[in-house]
Amino acid sequence: MVDQLDNYLGLPLPIGRKKSLAFTNILDRWNCRINGWPKRLLSYGGKEIFIKAIIQAIPTYAFSVFLAPNGIIEKLHSKMCKQWWTNNEKIRGLVMLAWERMCYPKGMGGISFQDMHLFNIALLGRQVWRLMQYKDTLCFKVLSAKYFSEGDVLRPEYCEKPPFTWSSIVKVIDALKDGFLWKIGDGNSIDIPILHNGHPVIPSILRHKSWTKAPDGVIKNNVDAAVVNGNVGFANKSQDVNWAEFEAFVEGLNLALQVKVDKLIFESDSAYLVNTIKKRDQYIAILGCCIDKTCRMFRNFTSVQVNWIGRCSNKTADFLCNLAINNKCNLYFNVDYPMEIHSIIINDAIN
Repeated sequence: MVDQLDNYLGLPLPIGRKKSLAFTNILDRWNCRINGWPKRLLSYGGKEIFIKAIIQAIPTYAFSVFLAPNGIIEKLHSKMCKQWWTNNEKIRGLVMLAWERMCYPKGMGGISFQDMHLFNIALLGRQVWRLMQYKDTLCFKVLSAKYFSEGDVLRPEYCEKPPFTWSSIVKVIDALKDGFLWKIGDGNSIDIPILHNGHPVIPSILRHKSWTKAPDGVIKNNVDAAVVNGNVGFANKSQDVNWAEFEAFVEGLNLALQVKVDKLIFESDSAYLVNTIKKRDQYIAILGCCIDKTCRMFRNFTSVQVNWIGRCSNKTADFLCNLAINNKCNLYFNVDYPMEIHSIIINDAIN
């Protein structure tokens, strides 16, 4: 028997209304690490290693159990920012870059520091994943009996005063739902209506579209990329297919600048590339950042459109890509195009 419940693995067992008290031990451990005098002699390279390997690893266990309040997250970010920009705890220092930008990858101008809130969501999201995958564990049986009796953790039941651990998991479930997709299995439980207002939802005959001519005064640029066994282009270098599509787009844009095109229409059968170009201000990945920088070249044209087309409407570009990668050569031509694409060009011209 004990008179008072104490901490277990650095976390308090009883948690009251003030949730921030659960993270007091983390803040104290941070202060002990940061305030040591050897940390003041570190270079920026040493500070980077110190923050990533030591400081950001301290709250890993707590973040896998509790969802930290915004006040705690702001304190953690403030301490890391102060540690980076100054060597003296009493001096504030000159902050030359916002912490949100410092969390960006190095390829996007950041330092790849962790956003502690996203790190917290990722660790709790793993707990949700385990409740979805391992339904024979004791943790699943206890939680499902009280909070989701149907066995689906994504559909929790209402609880009037849930404990801090379960309320953290529920909040993370709401945050993760935006990234979930519906995976279709054998299709037996899917009911798609055949008719809607008397018209067929799915046409009985598939219509294969062909390439269409650009309007007068507009140049159409069809781009495509081919990847075979992880290798792309005549350079025979390993590359992801999305990056290959992006490089094809850059080549097409440079070609349009060389011939001094005024009005331009880009067509690609890569839905990922087209969607990223149209929503480039929302992508924070390295590829999205590179596409955003490349799209600044649009100002050199009067008008630029980027459209998605099906593979059947982009046969010429697709065939040329495969021809170049199979022969491991460049294909530069004007009017005298390769005879291998003659039939495709004639077919597009007739249709």
